[in-house]
Amino acid sequence: MPTLPRNKKPYQRGKQLKSESMKEVYSKNKHKELSHKYRKFNPLCEVCGYYGILTDITPGKRKGSLDHIIPLTFGGSPDNPENLMGLCEGENSCHRRKSALENKFNRALISSKKDGAGNFVPVDRKHIYQILKPDQNEADKKTRQDDEEIHYF
Repeated sequence: MPTLPRNKKPYQRGKQLKSESMKEVYSKNKHKELSHKYRKFNPLCEVCGYYGILTDITPGKRKGSLDHIIPLTFGGSPDNPENLMGLCEGENSCHRRKSALENKFNRALISSKKDGAGNFVPVDRKHIYQILKPDQNEADKKTRQDDEEIHYF
């Protein structure tokens, strides 16, 4: 017996719906330029670097991203350097773990204070490193991947 196809909803991988103000921030060339400059001058993932793992996040090939420590959905400052952090991208990346925890608890992961513009910035930046600590197996896997990418001449 023939059946009609079901209307499928578009799959969204745990992402929150962006408000109009967030769309405005991310679509501007100003944010793209800020991300490019930040990752050019800070070429390593900050969380991985804190634990001695060197993970490249330089611009290009989606190796990393510029993340807001206090997300914009929770009142975070869009362009204050205190609220920005370079994180690695990938399957078991710091950025993915941070986003998953924010979605799970539906709040910012660390305490915040207001800056001069009235937006929120983190009080203690190092606290986020402790929350996103990679497990030992993940650290070993990243180290092995980095070793495989080194070419000896």
